[in-house]
Amino acid sequence: MDARVVSDDEPLRDALSAALTELGVAIIREGDADLVFIDAGPDACRGYTGAGVRVAVLRDPVTACALLDAGAHELLDWPRDRVALVAHLDALVRRHRGPARAAMLRVLELMDQSVEISDLRGRLEYVNDAFERLTGFSTGEVIGRTPRELFRAGTHDDAYYQAIWDTISRGGVWRGSIIGRRPDGSLSFQEGTIAGVRGPHELPVKLIALKRDVASAPADPIGASESRARSLMWQAADPLIIHGADGRVYEVNERACQSLGYTRDELRGKTISDYDTSDEARDFGGLWRALEGGARIGVETTYRRKSGATFDAEVRHGRIELGGSTFVLSLARDVSERKRAEAELRRVNAELATARDTAMRANAAMTTLLATISHDIRTPLNAIIGYAELLIEMAEESDDDRYRDELGRLLRAASHVLRLVNDLIDLTRVGAGRMEFTRERLPLREFLRELADTVRSLVDRGANQLTVSVVSEVEHLETDGTRLRQILINLLGNACKFTQGGAIDLTVRDRASSVEFLVADTGIGIEAHKLEQIFEPFQQADESIHATYGGSGLGLSISRELARAMGGDLTVASEPARGSTFTLSLPRSLP
Repeated sequence: MDARVVSDDEPLRDALSAALTELGVAIIREGDADLVFIDAGPDACRGYTGAGVRVAVLRDPVTACALLDAGAHELLDWPRDRVALVAHLDALVRRHRGPARAAMLRVLELMDQSVEISDLRGRLEYVNDAFERLTGFSTGEVIGRTPRELFRAGTHDDAYYQAIWDTISRGGVWRGSIIGRRPDGSLSFQEGTIAGVRGPHELPVKLIALKRDVASAPADPIGASESRARSLMWQAADPLIIHGADGRVYEVNERACQSLGYTRDELRGKTISDYDTSDEARDFGGLWRALEGGARIGVETTYRRKSGATFDAEVRHGRIELGGSTFVLSLARDVSERKRAEAELRRVNAELATARDTAMRANAAMTTLLATISHDIRTPLNAIIGYAELLIEMAEESDDDRYRDELGRLLRAASHVLRLVNDLIDLTRVGAGRMEFTRERLPLREFLRELADTVRSLVDRGANQLTVSVVSEVEHLETDGTRLRQILINLLGNACKFTQGGAIDLTVRDRASSVEFLVADTGIGIEAHKLEQIFEPFQQADESIHATYGGSGLGLSISRELARAMGGDLTVASEPARGSTFTLSLPRSLP
């Protein structure tokens, strides 16, 4: 029941609202209500056209008759005593609630659905006639008892009931299937809706459940003797369908109904070929015979929904004995998403394979091209370099300086082109896995002294200070000395190029079964997001670097590929304006 208070007197309005709320009456601010309290004169009472019982607030006894003549159904004498006000309102609410309650109860008795009203502990306070037809229990047997203790069938665990309570305690409405046991031991399969009835403080005060029978079809081939199997089937997460020897559907679970878009009654009586497009469905007799002796058959098929839409399904067929009869149990699983994912994976793999083959062909072509022309390129370059060096020596001997600068530029240009060709050949060989390494016993300290002498001119050109430190017990390395020298000269050359008037340190230290060569400088450094970029072919940390310092962008790429091909790695740590440290890690013995 709800009520509305029409008054400009705020204390009166608040007092009436509080008292009515205490009596369990909901207060609304506008619209029609069961009870309408009007605090005004006869004219206002006569002018109110809304629905509901009009209760006029009587402030002056002289106006009582006029208020009744104006259409008031009840008069509320306005007392100053709150206890008297609550008592008066209680009597008024009871008087007008009675007929409404009687009408409501009559409606509940006439409903085809089972209606249960219980307290928050689940103790039943009211059930209608449909409840007795559904459960087999009379009203006298159930009032004051809980449904769980009356007809719990053991098919739902405590977590199932807890989930129901969690839903309604949050203000939600629970809908689902419940299996109960009748007094004769048979099972009742029910679809139910359970919700809480909220009181004045918006907290549940009662529980109400509406249930209907979903297993009352006259022909039940499975029977109550197999109730446990049926209960488990009903709760299964995947579609389960039971067929008779003629291929007709005799029983399905809720998940099958949802997947195929049919109700349970619509599916029962259909044949397997009505929704299954497989050869096994079309020749159900052959499937029936193939399942003799406990065999199991798995097929991939397409299921057809009621709407005509289809989906891919993976189905397992097997025979079962239920109620003294033999059936085929089909367990299905919707694999549409998996099929789509597999098709997409095949497409992507095909594209990747095509791209890989194209890249491999291009790489092989480039390798073949470089191998073919490398001799033709390097032979004249070596001749040019040789003649340039000879002419420079002759000019020095004759003190003829007229062409010394031009010859120096010629020598440097030819040497640069030769290095670039050699780098390209190394890059293609390493990338194709064709690089060959020669293992040799390399005396570590002697190797480092020779290396320092080799790069001394580069160090001095930038006014840098080179320090070589050996913090290692290793005397000899079993490795390819030529490739190790190539990597370290490249790292030291870069350090000299990007450092002016600073320090360059080469440190060798042990790390488990490997040896680390650390080349650290105090040069320009590299930004963090570009640290991996510098190891890509033809890439440098910044476009301005090529213009300022030169270089092809191949040295670090080749050095890392060589390090990895030798069983190690090349990494870098750097900070702009602070310098860089490159770490070459190699096994003590070449794999």
